[in-house]
Amino acid sequence: MRLCRIGCDYFPGGLWRIRWGPAPGVARLHLADGMPLLRPEEQVFSAMLDGWRNQQLARNLAFSTVEGRERVVRAFAAHADAFPWQWTPLLVGEWCTDLRAVQGLRRSALRQYQESVRMLCDYLTDPEYGWAEQCIARFGTHPVQVCHEWNTAVGWLRDFPEAGAEFARWVPVCGSGPCLLGHLRAAIVRKPSW
Repeated sequence: MRLCRIGCDYFPGGLWRIRWGPAPGVARLHLADGMPLLRPEEQVFSAMLDGWRNQQLARNLAFSTVEGRERVVRAFAAHADAFPWQWTPLLVGEWCTDLRAVQGLRRSALRQYQESVRMLCDYLTDPEYGWAEQCIARFGTHPVQVCHEWNTAVGWLRDFPEAGAEFARWVPVCGSGPCLLGHLRAAIVRKPSW
């Protein structure tokens, strides 16, 4: 497990002592080893979300961003009726289909929802945080990444790869603003709408 700087102390005479500890969001900070849990699935899921919240707040993200992502993940877990170590790409596909077709969610919002689930899975599968080991010890399985390129919505730069290349070429020249947008519009070749 990697340690990170969690604080420092200043002493007279110009001396500093740096304190090292586990990164925010590490599983062992949220679950005690060897302690039986009353409702293990719910408590581990709650601890995962607490750890993910701490990890995001340590990156100085806004509270509203963190809370919104957590709401999305809880909504997905409720729709799937499963915990993260039971999630599959099929469950993501069903959820996204329901959001888009039944609830009429816009594509941009759907991408944000998928990104929230993807980011939680990235966090849970990162060995630095130890959630896979916790899940294997308690449930015999572990979380996996369920949001892939083939089962999630694409962004506009992935829709038009030539626009992304053009964007990278003109940013150093134009910076931003109308000049850059003009070059981007010229780079995108529209498909006929037959």
